[in-house]
Amino acid sequence: QAHEQYSFLTFHPLTGPLSEFGITSGSFYVNGREFFLDADNTDMQGLAKMIDEANLNVNARINESGQLELKASHTGTDYEITSSDGASNIMTVMNLQTNKEARDARFNFGGQEYVSSKNTVTEIQEITERIVLAVQHLTGSASEILHYIESHVLKDYDYLVSVGEDSHDNAVALNDIISEFSATSQELLASMQNVSHAMTEIATATSESAHGATEIAHEASEIAEMSIRVNTLAENARLKATRLKETVAQFTV
Repeated sequence: QAHEQYSFLTFHPLTGPLSEFGITSGSFYVNGREFFLDADNTDMQGLAKMIDEANLNVNARINESGQLELKASHTGTDYEITSSDGASNIMTVMNLQTNKEARDARFNFGGQEYVSSKNTVTEIQEITERIVLAVQHLTGSASEILHYIESHVLKDYDYLVSVGEDSHDNAVALNDIISEFSATSQELLASMQNVSHAMTEIATATSESAHGATEIAHEASEIAEMSIRVNTLAENARLKATRLKETVAQFTV
């Protein structure tokens, strides 16, 4: 909104010289512009006309109550009204009060706040162009991300899926091999135990071949122990293959 000020005191008659209100002649400043006041020959209407015609983007007038009103012709803080005494005490006597503060236009786009201190068409166009450039940059970045995903991420994902499938198949095959090996070892162990038992019976029944049969039985026992160890190793291998299969199965393909 535009900045507005008014004089705290009212002045009547409007046609009387300013010196009658205790205002002295000399210089004063409005928006940095220096004015020279002849308080004995200038009335309230003349003061308002002096400021209004100075091309300071300030509209000046005297209202019905005899107060001086100053209003910025544009909104925004860049057009805030400033005033001060020089050699004259006019601004002190006027005691200008703020009726409306100067406010900048603010709006948000894409999480970024934009502020227009002039609120002119030119500045709004500049901000609009900045927003358009930001949108174009965002669009370009999104396209680059999509291209990277298509050319790199998807290929890597397909490769991981392929590796997962191969690992799963290999684990299943290894588990089948270990299971078959374990079953064969168990059959071998049973056969060797039967041979040992038969040899023991032969050794008991035939005294002439007792010594030889005992040795054969001893060797058969050693073979049986080795078969037990082989079976144990096979069982451990089967358990590890099973754990490998369970681990691979945890991958989501």
